[in-house]
Amino acid sequence: MITVQPVRVSFGVLRNSRRLLVFPLLSGAALALISGGVAVPAFLRDWAEPSPSTFDVISLGVGYLLLGFALTLCSAAMICAVDDVLRGEPARIGVNYRRALGHWRRLLA
Repeated sequence: MITVQPVRVSFGVLRNSRRLLVFPLLSGAALALISGGVAVPAFLRDWAEPSPSTFDVISLGVGYLLLGFALTLCSAAMICAVDDVLRGEPARIGVNYRRALGHWRRLLA
């Protein structure tokens, strides 16, 4: 039953601080925006020209990297917020995103 304890603690933290639920929602919004921003133009160009162009390959690669960075940033901001909550401080969304962005070089690595 050792594996059940971390799950109980996690749900306890979520029960005490509902603001932490904003981070997965923002992560999902970033996923939808970036994926849509890359996929929709690629599908529209695919109808005009069936073989992928260089632009399609580059845009998909950039979209993939941007998506990876955005999701990593959301996760890092959530970890910062959980750290604050566990220390007895309120979960502040903007402050934690700025805190995570302060380490953007590490997030890219």
